[in-house]
Amino acid sequence: MRRLVTSAAALAVVSMLAACGGGSNLKGELDATKQKKAKIALVSLTVSDFGRSLSRTNSDAGDLITKKLDEMVGLTETTLGTAWTVVPSASFVATEPYTKLAKGEIKDNLYTATNMKLFAADRSDQIKTRVDPQMAKDLCAALNVELIAVSYSEWTTVTGGFIPTTKAYAKTVFSIWDNQGRQLYKDRKDVEGSKTLGAMGFAAVNEDTLNVWVGAYKTGLDKMMNAM
Repeated sequence: MRRLVTSAAALAVVSMLAACGGGSNLKGELDATKQKKAKIALVSLTVSDFGRSLSRTNSDAGDLITKKLDEMVGLTETTLGTAWTVVPSASFVATEPYTKLAKGEIKDNLYTATNMKLFAADRSDQIKTRVDPQMAKDLCAALNVELIAVSYSEWTTVTGGFIPTTKAYAKTVFSIWDNQGRQLYKDRKDVEGSKTLGAMGFAAVNEDTLNVWVGAYKTGLDKMMNAM
């Protein structure tokens, strides 16, 4: 019985690694792209106001999040640039080769940077940063890159402690796909913001406090980059 349990546990670990693109061969492929400074493009960056946690405090939260997303594209591309050669999204988001591949619409408290599109088959895939392998191939070919990156961040709040203070919370999923349609990397990091923004589940939401959510996103992204 113990041997069966051990085998089952081992299979579970293998399955989990495969789901996250964590196999040793793919890690080697990812490392190889870094060594040659392969070209990479951030094709999708979305934020979800989960459960309307932010918009219930400020009805303009959606517009403010969209403005922050434009900033987040830049910081994400700067981070990617430490390992790869980045093709800036500003150079292709308005071009037909990129836009004609788009799938789905921005809705249900989901926001994206200006002119950036969605490429997931449905919302479930969007949350998992999954794209169809053929879509990954087509995007790489259209943008003349070897890799594409997809980022999704779920923004909400967390309340706890003896005094029920409320802080920002960002759950970020990030993946990298290559021009052969393979998901070379996927991970998720949940990060609590560094400042108290309110209490009892309500947080102040404005242009300044949204920087705390952006900071939590960046911390999660940095942790994933360091672990790749």
